This record gives sequence, C-alpha cells and structure tokens, in this order.
Amino acid sequence: MAYPVWVTAAGDIGVVPEAQYLKIALNAYDPGGNSLTYYFVAGEFPPGVYITKTGIIQGVPTVTNGAA
Repeated sequence: MAYPVWVTAAGDIGVVPEAQYLKIALNAYDPGGNSLTYYFVAGEFPPGVYITKTGIIQGVPTVTNGAA
C-alpha cells in the first residue's frame, strides 16, 4: 500500500463550543486504490468526541473540569 494522499487541508479545526454537535469529515485516498481506515494516533479529543473508521470526527464535547 502506498502512503495515503490527504485531500483535507492540514490545520486547526477551530474552537468547538461545549454541548454543540461537531461533525468534520476527513478525506484521503490510497493511490494504489485500497480502502483506508482512519484512527486516532496521538493527542486527545475532548470527552464526547471521537473519530470513526470512515474518517468522521464527531460528537458533543463536554467539560470535565467542573466548570459550568
């Protein structure tokens, strides 16, 4: 399998307000024609947010530090 080619531009996804639904689609392809599986490698998402195997970052971020 060749290295994937990213279609989604690199950068910051911005600030996502607490308790508001987030959905960001990532897009890349394998020049060899194979399917890709997306997964989280490093860092962390806020609680309530995750990435799907198909490249969707989604969820509803929640605060865990006790702030209201």
